[in-house]
Amino acid sequence: MSQKSYAEALADFVVSLELKRIPSYVIEHAKLCILDWLGATIAGTNEKEALTLVKLFKEFKPEEATIIGFGVKVPSHDAAYVNGAISHMIELDDIHREAIIHPGVPVVPAALALSEKLGASGKFLIESVIAGYEVEIAIGKAVNPSHYKYWHSTGTCGTFGAVAAACKVLGLSSEKIVNAFGIAGTHAAGLIEVFGTSSKPLNPGRAARDGVIAALLAERGFTGPRTILEGDKGFFKATSTEKDYDKGFKGLGKVYEITRNGFKRHSSCGHTHAAIDAILSLKNKFGLTPQDIVEVEVGTYSDALEIVGRNYEPKTPAEAKFSLPYCIAVALLDGAVSLRQFTHERVMKSDVRDLARKVKVYVDDEVNALYPRKLGAKVRVRMKNGDVHEELVEVAKGNPENPLNKDELIDKFVQLASMKLSSDKCRELVEAVMKLEKLGNVRELLEIMAS
Repeated sequence: MSQKSYAEALADFVVSLELKRIPSYVIEHAKLCILDWLGATIAGTNEKEALTLVKLFKEFKPEEATIIGFGVKVPSHDAAYVNGAISHMIELDDIHREAIIHPGVPVVPAALALSEKLGASGKFLIESVIAGYEVEIAIGKAVNPSHYKYWHSTGTCGTFGAVAAACKVLGLSSEKIVNAFGIAGTHAAGLIEVFGTSSKPLNPGRAARDGVIAALLAERGFTGPRTILEGDKGFFKATSTEKDYDKGFKGLGKVYEITRNGFKRHSSCGHTHAAIDAILSLKNKFGLTPQDIVEVEVGTYSDALEIVGRNYEPKTPAEAKFSLPYCIAVALLDGAVSLRQFTHERVMKSDVRDLARKVKVYVDDEVNALYPRKLGAKVRVRMKNGDVHEELVEVAKGNPENPLNKDELIDKFVQLASMKLSSDKCRELVEAVMKLEKLGNVRELLEIMAS
């Protein structure tokens, strides 16, 4: 880096970012990120925790921005909080592998809430989303993988992404954005300990809200340290043991990390996806039947073992999404790991619980050596007749090297959104998002759902 602090360099990047200078393929990908986030949010409104949040927040005034799916308007920072939390509830939001972050869930709700409040155009919404993604991913890459030992990057680094997006919508100067980063840095939080509970989605919700609040405070004259990131008592040293922070910022403004974002197709923690892909492939190739299986060995990387590999008897859908043994068992039984596999009734069924006990999760040296560049898994199935079937998946479907294409992402959106909206509304939303840069006012997008 130059003599500028990291916050100053990021602020200059946010101010200079203009849609007319961004390659068309980046803009197209950004719109798919927004669409993917919207699908996860609409489907998430069916969760009981979503209703709990709405009941709490709907009394707050003034009515500035929409809580998606409920026809309720609240202050913009509160809309960012609720939409951010809801969009993370079903575990189908996007993910950036090297930053170890779900970039959309803090950034899009922050950008959308302020855009609706101010009546901003679709063009400004896209710009703010790209700015937010690039900032949070840069910081996530700088502090990880060591940061992820305790800290939920989506909550911590996501706060910086949310404030970048909010500042872009507000049109703040570089100086005020630096202050906003300083404020956001002391707000940034989110612990891994909450994984597997209904508190996990609150991390991105809080990040989205605090990003909006930090930007509004900076706009009104609040200050923060220019060295909030690299300072002796700043974010980097407090939350990471990395030595080369520059690794996160190489190519900033030239290589758009948003295009290296991945999309999820299984409704569970991303650490389970490669293993799920592997077991589904083996099931399809060899016609595996659960009653003929003696044991399933799942070789993964150390973080996956710690986060998803130890719970063999989840008691709630939230726990099941962080149980690799459960995900493998239900994939073998149902041939899918979708929302239908994460109901209380399915989680407690004896067939899946019995099969989960046959799954053994361990750290595989080959797979572990690839992490975090690749979130892979090696699955070996031992059958009663003596056959052994094995498959290595280095990159789960949906990652940049093995992507979901535009049509597949639109299909995913329609499947999720149709849980709440008519097919006509789903198609109307797809069309609106894919032409977002031509939308004069973001409120038109919200009106499609409200009507």
